[in-house]
Amino acid sequence: MTTRGYSSREVQVMAKSKRQSISPMVYKRKVQIREESGVDLISKPVTVTSTVTPGKGYLIESVGLSKAVNVFNNLLAAGSEGLIISRRYPGDLEERLRGTPDMYWLTRQEMVRDGSYPCLSPSDPGRISSVTSKFMKDGPGRVVMFEGTDYMIIQSGDFPQVAKFLHALVDQAISSNGILLIPINPAVLEERQLRLLENMAYVIST
Repeated sequence: MTTRGYSSREVQVMAKSKRQSISPMVYKRKVQIREESGVDLISKPVTVTSTVTPGKGYLIESVGLSKAVNVFNNLLAAGSEGLIISRRYPGDLEERLRGTPDMYWLTRQEMVRDGSYPCLSPSDPGRISSVTSKFMKDGPGRVVMFEGTDYMIIQSGDFPQVAKFLHALVDQAISSNGILLIPINPAVLEERQLRLLENMAYVIST
């Protein structure tokens, strides 16, 4: 039996050759995307479903903060010191937390009216990085929850810069043997943006 003049054996050989050529072509395209945009589609994310250990950064993919708060509370209950930097007003989170972690409000406001919570501006990632670095270096196993990735992207309009900032926070956790939690709603990001963030940290998804 033949197809367009080819024998069945020749057809099988051509089909196999075609399949083998697809993978290098896809890989080459992924390399091109990485070089042009900085988005890495080659590496595969590592998914963690239960154990959170020091010296790592974790991307917590979930709608809302319940999952991230539960992980944070479990770490506090186990004896970790905690710090939260949140776009949500800290006073609205306190009743959901165990213990009394340090809390900062991520906002363009210079100060809270009653002075109860210090503020950090989304346009000053250097200041945020300084706060998290000092906290994690003060003791091993300390946990930082940074909630506000989408807010920083909206405020800056520059996803690559925000991604670089988050990479720096992950590096802090690794070098200081701390724990970084980054809650994010996957629906607010483009697929390539989400993949880039997944590649920089361990992933906890619900």
